[in-house]
Amino acid sequence: MQWLAVYDDKSSLMQYKEDGTENSYFDIDRSRLTHFAMVEGDKAVLVVEFERPSQKLIYRKRTFMTGAGNVTAIIYLVGWQENINGTSIKCINYIYPDGKIVLAGAKDDIELLELEK
Repeated sequence: MQWLAVYDDKSSLMQYKEDGTENSYFDIDRSRLTHFAMVEGDKAVLVVEFERPSQKLIYRKRTFMTGAGNVTAIIYLVGWQENINGTSIKCINYIYPDGKIVLAGAKDDIELLELEK
């Protein structure tokens, strides 16, 4: 699964370039972001639409491993954060390995990066 950032001028930035190299999460221009999608193959698994400029992207990839370093599960957290009247509101989709998607708040376990605040 990979991410796709879509901008207000209809241009986009894919996580992986055609040559296989990876664009950084920090390459995303959040000031022009209108949609952020999680894509598998040619299918969008989840699309987050930003309706207001005050909504900020939240994206995390949580990788769970055994003590031997083997990956046991990957969970993606995709959503937005917004400050409304001094209160931080978070809307996060948790994408599980079995394809299940749960929409919830922060579950008190996500630390926002400075650029997401």
